Amino acid sequence: MNYLRILLSIILISAISIESIESARILCVFTTIIKSHLIIHESLARGLVEHGHNVTVITTIPLPKKNPGFEHIEINMPSHQEEFVKVLSKLNENSKINEILRKTNLLTESITFLTKCAIDVIKSEKIQEIFKTREYDLVILGYFFNEIQLGIADHFKCPVIISWVNTNIVNTDIFVGNPLEMSYIPSIFAELKTPLNFFDRVVNFLIIVYEKLRQYDLLSQQEEVYREIFPPQKGYRSLNEMLRNVSVLFQATHFCNKLIKPMTVNTIEIGGIQVKEKSDPLPEDLKKFLDDAKDHGAIYFSLGTNVNSSDLDQSTINKMFNVFKKLPQNIIWKWEKDNIKPGKSSNILFRKWLPQNDILAHPNIKLFISHGGNGGITEARHHAVPIVGLPLLGDQFTNLKNVKTSGWGLFLDIKNLNETDFYDTIQEVLYNNSYRDNIKRISKIFKDRPLSPMKTAIYWIEYTLRYNGASHLQSLAIHMPFWKLYSIDVIIFLFIIIYLIWILVKILIKYILRFCYNILIFKILRYNKEKIN
Repeated sequence: MNYLRILLSIILISAISIESIESARILCVFTTIIKSHLIIHESLARGLVEHGHNVTVITTIPLPKKNPGFEHIEINMPSHQEEFVKVLSKLNENSKINEILRKTNLLTESITFLTKCAIDVIKSEKIQEIFKTREYDLVILGYFFNEIQLGIADHFKCPVIISWVNTNIVNTDIFVGNPLEMSYIPSIFAELKTPLNFFDRVVNFLIIVYEKLRQYDLLSQQEEVYREIFPPQKGYRSLNEMLRNVSVLFQATHFCNKLIKPMTVNTIEIGGIQVKEKSDPLPEDLKKFLDDAKDHGAIYFSLGTNVNSSDLDQSTINKMFNVFKKLPQNIIWKWEKDNIKPGKSSNILFRKWLPQNDILAHPNIKLFISHGGNGGITEARHHAVPIVGLPLLGDQFTNLKNVKTSGWGLFLDIKNLNETDFYDTIQEVLYNNSYRDNIKRISKIFKDRPLSPMKTAIYWIEYTLRYNGASHLQSLAIHMPFWKLYSIDVIIFLFIIIYLIWILVKILIKYILRFCYNILIFKILRYNKEKIN
């Protein structure tokens, strides 16, 4: 009987000590046109469902997998993906100033295009129907230059969390007030090596100031459209107010893969959230293909979701195939055309779709040949797989530079690819143990956290819900204009004071010198007069 009482007491104490979290109604607006971004965002939605929340996910492209756990609303719009990829592909790597400015102008073009897409989503019938019939406790906005969609959270009068798939940029720092560390953190457009020398810092300063001015200009243009969609006379706050109403910024990053910089407490790193804690079983044919590669291992080759390897020029495809068929490793090649293949080789397996994370988790995978997308690099880092990179567009060049600098991979220019360099680079990364040793060390650091990325994200989402937006997390910096935040007015004031003091000192010195001169002249004249007398 006493044992029963003790057991009941333990159960009662445990029940009291566990803080209950009610199921929240959460709207996830993931209207990105980049499939790899959606994979990361959707992982967040899946985690929320597993923790008992009522989740609605809005997308403009199909989900990678159907999930009965949440309601999915796909807004059918004309596909803008190919058009946007064409714009991104122009953002190739070049460190010359004119190329940097060209890239920022192309980014402006991209942002204008993405803003138009975001507006089309809000004006769609499905969103307007949701506005009329639904209520939500929280909005999670998948960010991709769609600030204008912050008004969705204002419509439901609920907190908003931003989900971003990369590292800090000027546009995301504004949400939470992260400082611009221009003296040692290079702009993503600058292609500068760290540590920055004096002239690098000059270039970096000018580029970031240009980015900031461009951002203010674009936001002021969006403000006009925003007021039409979310008119202030109907009780909506301005876009400027909503930019300063973000509760938490999630970044799919980790400090081990980027330059360290100070960040506000509500900037939460969740890099690796899409990586499953336990990999799913592979399809039988893939499993056998990888299991059979015990002697020499296997290589996984994929260019991601935005660019198909089958769409490369035929010469490049032939060079790759010629190198792959000479290797002793088994090659898994993500190839999108079922009816046409580069050739036949017993060591190459072509597949249109592949479970990338589960493949990289296989112990016989020795190398990942990748385009350098942030998602793939994160998964390779988690599973400790070295990389040979073939960057194509966007941030892939910067991502792979970080891989090279960290010593766990190399990259080549795919536009000028030749068989010798490709073969030699693969051999270098495969057989130089330093690359595998470095990634094992980095992977250990990457996974050494108090909570998993998913549990970290869920904690801060529920924290935001518990404290109705958690405004106490917000930095005062978000309420300050740029000139006040960086003390430009103070610097100008002090410069004016110093200038006035300098003017007064000059006048005083001039007066003293004139006084001394007059005295000297007077004494000379007096001396001459006395001498004559």
